[in-house]
Amino acid sequence: MRRIGIVLCCLMLTGTVLLIGGRLPYFLFYVFALFVIIPLIHSLITISGLNAEISIPHNTLYKNDTININYKIKNTSPFLIPYLIIECMTDRTLNRNPSKFITFLQGRTVCKYSEALTLRKRGYCNVGEIELIVQDIYKIYKFKKKILNKKSLLVYPKIIPLSSFKIASAGYLGEFIALDGQLDDKTMMNSLREYVHGDNLKSIHWKQTAKKAQPIVKIYDKISDSKVLIFIDNSVNSYKDDIEERLEDKMVDIALSIIDYYFNKNIDFKLFYQKRNETFEINGSDAGDIKVFLDIFAKLKSDGELIFHEFLINNIEGADRNPNVIIITPRLNKAIGAAALELLSRNLTPFFLTVGDREKNTGFLDENIRKRLVKENISVYPVDYSADIKAVLEYEYE
Repeated sequence: MRRIGIVLCCLMLTGTVLLIGGRLPYFLFYVFALFVIIPLIHSLITISGLNAEISIPHNTLYKNDTININYKIKNTSPFLIPYLIIECMTDRTLNRNPSKFITFLQGRTVCKYSEALTLRKRGYCNVGEIELIVQDIYKIYKFKKKILNKKSLLVYPKIIPLSSFKIASAGYLGEFIALDGQLDDKTMMNSLREYVHGDNLKSIHWKQTAKKAQPIVKIYDKISDSKVLIFIDNSVNSYKDDIEERLEDKMVDIALSIIDYYFNKNIDFKLFYQKRNETFEINGSDAGDIKVFLDIFAKLKSDGELIFHEFLINNIEGADRNPNVIIITPRLNKAIGAAALELLSRNLTPFFLTVGDREKNTGFLDENIRKRLVKENISVYPVDYSADIKAVLEYEYE
């Protein structure tokens, strides 16, 4: 409204001067012109003389870490800036609104400002972008100047350590699977114990069960050279509705927790994922390699060009000696179900962790396909975005 009023006054004075003339109208016109022009020149000089330095952390950062971004704004001009607005621009990975700081700045002086940010997402995070807004004393003019920090922070996903990898069914028809049991050497029985909920029925020692009148199960030695195949579904067509990348992040958290667990148990595994039109196979055997996987998962995007069921079948060739296949996907449809049955026909043991997000209504789990796979002894465990990963992946016996 103020600008509109000034423009109208300017038009009226100009018209009066042109139509009537005279010393007084011209005097008023010149005074008004100075009132308009001087703040304009002052604002242009001060905005051009504004510089800023942005300092960001250089240490290794993880998801949910809080960091401090420091700004140093310098007014190199000799003139006072009556209104300086420092607006810290938002980054979608920070899940926050822009913050504002209003001050004034004397000529040839420095203003320091800092803000604390919580890194809500893994991946590259652009921080330190600010917009400086200069206004004159009458707030007639407003000039903006953006200053960018060209360096991006790489935020690593945080490992959620597991004490066990035993999956409760969370109410799905009482199904239960303990992946640790899949790594047992069935030729080397170690000991016997009483049956507890979740034990594989195939491990029941029937003679001892009959003798003691209660279920007794066999405990086997671990196979030291067993290998697990882990398939990450990061096909672009599997995440079309995952605008906020919530499913993508949950998938990464699940995979990283499982991999960390295998490292701690000295169990060899191989990870499969895509990057555009390339396929990557990464072996994991040395616990020191966890840094490699942290880097992979920090940068992992849902950009795979190959449809996931094709990617799964194409990379399972020659895996006859690797019977355990963990599949982490936000979609379980007919095509992926058919691929799982193909794996089963090759004497492999597929196991599904399907990621969904009830709040955003993303992810897809065909219940008919799930029931069909269950009938074929293929376990399928849905994991919602809001679910506690430890609660889902662990199952502690008392």
